[in-house]
Amino acid sequence: MIIYWNSPGCREEAAVLEQRESVWQQLGSEARARYEFLGEAWPKVEVTNPNLHLNMIGIRQGQAGRGLGGALLDAIHTMSARDPDSTGVSLTTETAANVPSYQHCGYHIVGHGQIVDGLETWGFFRPDTDTGRDDR
Repeated sequence: MIIYWNSPGCREEAAVLEQRESVWQQLGSEARARYEFLGEAWPKVEVTNPNLHLNMIGIRQGQAGRGLGGALLDAIHTMSARDPDSTGVSLTTETAANVPSYQHCGYHIVGHGQIVDGLETWGFFRPDTDTGRDDR
């Protein structure tokens, strides 16, 4: 399982940066290059209000279908609801098949963009349910 997020206004510490590098080594250079191209499409899918942004979530193929992804999403939703500076959770996906899954989990599409030829990205936002806020 992989989960990596940013809190509103947080600075990344050295330990977090080291952990992120370790994850990139596991995922490989092709995945990292795709992620870096996302930066160019980001303005089309960005959520501007304070939120926890889920940068990365992944479940190993052998572990799929066991509810682990939902459990990770529940954990980040709880973290956001408890964070007084956050209004919800944002994330992106470059896999069209993921779009209905995130919508099923309460996410709304806030943007769609082209990263490179044949590669698209969708931006999502899920407001904290306990606050009733739906700022974007």
